Amino acid sequence: TANTSGLFDLILRNGDVLAIFPEGTRNETVDADGAKAGAVMIASKSKVPVVAAAIKSDYKFRSNVKIYIDEPYRFDSEKKYNAAEYKEITKEIISRIKYLTEN
Repeated sequence: TANTSGLFDLILRNGDVLAIFPEGTRNETVDADGAKAGAVMIASKSKVPVVAAAIKSDYKFRSNVKIYIDEPYRFDSEKKYNAAEYKEITKEIISRIKYLTEN
């Protein structure tokens, strides 16, 4: 909604971090087709980069956790992106997450 995106914009413009899982939940596999483009759209409109990150764990109490963090993906601040471009950028970022966790 408009109120939610305004809140996201405020958080990001204040320099705070906003974590969004593009697949809507944690997953054991990385699936670019299941990812939503909302995080990319919010970041682009707020003129902040996306930092792709992945958490690998078996999600059991006191188990090992590995966190992978990629370089920031920066948007062209002058460009107006369309829905197809947001989806394509989302797929690219998800591919980067997959690469991080497999290498």
